[in-house]
Amino acid sequence: MLKLILKLILSLSLIFFVFQRINLRDFFDILSSIHFLFPIIAALLYFTALFVNAVKWFQLLKFVNLTELFLLTLVAQYYTLILFGQLAGEAIKAYKLGKGRQEAEQIAASVIIDRIIGFVGVMVVGIVGLTWSRTDMAKHLMSWFALAMAIFAGGLYLFHLHSFDQAIRKFLKLVKKSFHRTVIIVDQCLRLIDAWKCYLGKPFVLLKSLLLGIVFQFICVCINLVFAKSLNINISFFDWCWIFGVITIIIFLPVTIGGVGLREGGFVFLLGTFGVPAEKALALSLSIFGLQLFGALIGGIVDFCHSSRGSAS
Repeated sequence: MLKLILKLILSLSLIFFVFQRINLRDFFDILSSIHFLFPIIAALLYFTALFVNAVKWFQLLKFVNLTELFLLTLVAQYYTLILFGQLAGEAIKAYKLGKGRQEAEQIAASVIIDRIIGFVGVMVVGIVGLTWSRTDMAKHLMSWFALAMAIFAGGLYLFHLHSFDQAIRKFLKLVKKSFHRTVIIVDQCLRLIDAWKCYLGKPFVLLKSLLLGIVFQFICVCINLVFAKSLNINISFFDWCWIFGVITIIIFLPVTIGGVGLREGGFVFLLGTFGVPAEKALALSLSIFGLQLFGALIGGIVDFCHSSRGSAS
């Protein structure tokens, strides 16, 4: 409970700080100037992206119907909102799909691995943007992105080596033996390692999943670009690639409620380096958040209908 309160305080503090920097009248004038076609286009791209995300997950779970995975992806948007975090949404996906199935552990592992592949996709798209960007900030960020990508991807690949795999397992078992409260977490980590090693033996499955993850991220970049055009924010596609990558990494940090405050502050700061007024940057951020709220509403309706059908049967 204390953690939730601290996250709420930080979110509200960041929102207050951002709104202190803007002219409210100009902000609302900018929001009202958005033509209705732009949100419609963004919504179409949004649901296309979610479908691509479901297809990506499907590569890891061929025994599950794709339609079911897509509907669960929608439902996850709802729980991500009401439970204040992306990890909560992922946990709900694993719970709902795994409930009553013998493959529950494999499903839970697939959700985590799917998330890891998604993160790699974010890094790839960010590096693509940084490579083609002409800004000074991009030059500074490139080394950090490349280093993070090398450490993250290299660390995952090292499990292919028997000596590294055994060393990690021995360390986890030592932690489990020394700290009894970590038993559940350690056991989950060991099962995840088993699942990851299994997928390492299927490189084409991982490659297809990664390519779909990159496509998903590029569609998300296009959503940002659509809203930017509606606000007359003229930033190149490649710059949006790394801006989106940075924002995605920032809001994933578990320090605020659902990334609220971090996203708004991130957009205001990063777009400010391109000379974009804070009012426009905040309008863009809240437009994207509004789209996510719409997606969460659809997910909530899907979950309600599914639950009602299950109760009736």
